[in-house]
Amino acid sequence: MKYFAQFLVLALILPACNAKNATDFAASNKVGAAPKTDATSVPTADDTSTTDDQTVASAPASAPLPSSTVAAGFFAKLDSFRWEMPCDSTAPRNDQACNFATGKVTSSITIAGDPSTTYAVDIWVRGVAEGMLYKNGAQSGSFHIGGTPDNAALNVYSLTTSSPPQTYYMNAIAAFPSNVQPIEIKSTIHVKGGSTLTMVADAQNGDMLKNLSNVTVPNLPTPSGLESGQWMQVNVTAVKPLAN
Repeated sequence: MKYFAQFLVLALILPACNAKNATDFAASNKVGAAPKTDATSVPTADDTSTTDDQTVASAPASAPLPSSTVAAGFFAKLDSFRWEMPCDSTAPRNDQACNFATGKVTSSITIAGDPSTTYAVDIWVRGVAEGMLYKNGAQSGSFHIGGTPDNAALNVYSLTTSSPPQTYYMNAIAAFPSNVQPIEIKSTIHVKGGSTLTMVADAQNGDMLKNLSNVTVPNLPTPSGLESGQWMQVNVTAVKPLAN
């Protein structure tokens, strides 16, 4: 009877303890609730937030064209350049002609500027020279673009650009047999930055016509030592960079 009473007490106490323990466990672990998501978890497939802060560098913009004032500075060496053909006083020829001491003079200058940019250069050429005819190419007044000299006797005055390659002649007028003529040209040449300009004064047969009538150019004094010879001067009046 004693043992039966103890067994009955245990039978009543154990179920109550098990029920309390089960309740406590469920409360502490929130059984049946969805587990918490860690703040550092990997974003889901529909997460639209940006995870890469790097920005792709855009292509650099094209360099702006220089102003006309800056571009004009590239051609400072061309401005006031002069072709000169003085008579050789030590070897007189006759009343109408004289020898040119050096026969041919070549001068070159290299301009500044961007090689990918073409510049439209307005030039004003004035001087006193004998005429020369040129074949092929195109002519406007005494200015001849391209082509070649028509003969191997009369003087050639030329300006050649390396890029774009072109030759310009300055005395494309009919030759008078006894005297020189005043020259005036207002035109435009095209030159790329970094190009070389080559100016040539060539007395092809070694002699040339004298300035017998004291031909002059308005508002441009005759250079000293060239009173009886021939000469031309180029001035740059404007430079405009052209869009590529």
